[in-house]
Amino acid sequence: MANESSMRVGYNEMAEVTGRALGHGYNSSKWGDIVSTNTITGDARAQMDYVDSTKLTTITTAGALLNTATDTGKRFVFRNGGSYVIDSVTSTSILVVRGDATVETIGNTASLTADVIDPTKKRHEIDETVQQAYRQVLLEHEWFFMKPTATLVAWSTYAVTANVTADLIELGQGSPPGANDDISLLTASGTSAPTFYESLEGKTITINSLTFTITRYVSSTKIQVLDTADTADFSDKTFVITATGDYLLPRDFGHMIGELTFASDEAYYTVPIVPETYIRDMRMRITGTGTPRWAAIRPVKTPPLGYVEPQRYELMLCPIPSSNHNLTYQYSLIPERLDRYHNPYPVGGQVLGELYLQACRMVAEQIRDKEVGVQSGRYDRLLVNAKLRDSRSEPDLLGYNLDPDVVSLGGDGHLHYHRRNVTTTYVP
Repeated sequence: MANESSMRVGYNEMAEVTGRALGHGYNSSKWGDIVSTNTITGDARAQMDYVDSTKLTTITTAGALLNTATDTGKRFVFRNGGSYVIDSVTSTSILVVRGDATVETIGNTASLTADVIDPTKKRHEIDETVQQAYRQVLLEHEWFFMKPTATLVAWSTYAVTANVTADLIELGQGSPPGANDDISLLTASGTSAPTFYESLEGKTITINSLTFTITRYVSSTKIQVLDTADTADFSDKTFVITATGDYLLPRDFGHMIGELTFASDEAYYTVPIVPETYIRDMRMRITGTGTPRWAAIRPVKTPPLGYVEPQRYELMLCPIPSSNHNLTYQYSLIPERLDRYHNPYPVGGQVLGELYLQACRMVAEQIRDKEVGVQSGRYDRLLVNAKLRDSRSEPDLLGYNLDPDVVSLGGDGHLHYHRRNVTTTYVP
């Protein structure tokens, strides 16, 4: 426990521990479920025909258990040692593997036993167990590391009247994952090229008479757009992006914590979160733009961004910004699914490394034995210590115990904002 805080645990470590706990045998981070067992009898050396020029080895087995249609690509694992990928299967008893499968490397015996392993089956079970263990830990406590801060650019309507050149590159199906073949990369260049922001996602960009939906922010000069017409590159065009006061929040946004704050030189007050109906009511009465005073959060249907993704949330501001503002906020994080390549490290993994590993052992034990076992007791002890350490990260001062902010419509037709015993009136 003394060095747990310095242990950085990732998906690979969690999968390795899970594989061993599930009893998948050997090196379970690489191999999978046994689909058949084969024996090489008699002179084992003679049954292996190694062809040096092609780096392939032909192996003749007994038992006629190979499947010529589906075993290609699986792994042929000798129980004495040695593992080889099946390159092809010529019959139910003859296969070709990649590499030099000599008797010396797997044990010089008269009879050898080997298993055909399907890695996809094992990987699926291990992956689902890892994900279950990950969720188990995250749901145990309101972890401090699950409350990050972020900054959103609340942009106002802007038009680039100078001529700008744009390159449209069709990304093709699956770029990004789940995308259809109508996604294109738009790169703007020129001395007056617009600055793009992440909060532009889901909005419309008009380039002269051409209109595109912005699907994903890439950089300050690059965005992905939904381009069903396969538009060609163009130059000497003007850009217009109209603000509505609604901004998509990050994909990992769960819920808002507290109020939003401006950059130090933008405003002197914080922006409270009010019910969504207040924003709609105020927008009916405030038709102009200005510095935002109120905000609301609402879930939105999956926006038509050209690819499949989970439900998102959006921030509603009133008034609609008359200029760009940087709003910083704290929120509850919804972690992404762990992945060996794209998202290999769990949130809080450097702090809760040992707890994550123990959660994998516990969940695997419950799956394997169909009952709660000894691993659960150790997990509970680690969890108590982890919660104690996490509580030390929380601030000692939680704030004032006052009534929540109230927004009301007065008899004069103006909106009155009651906050901390001070009432202000917003006159459009």
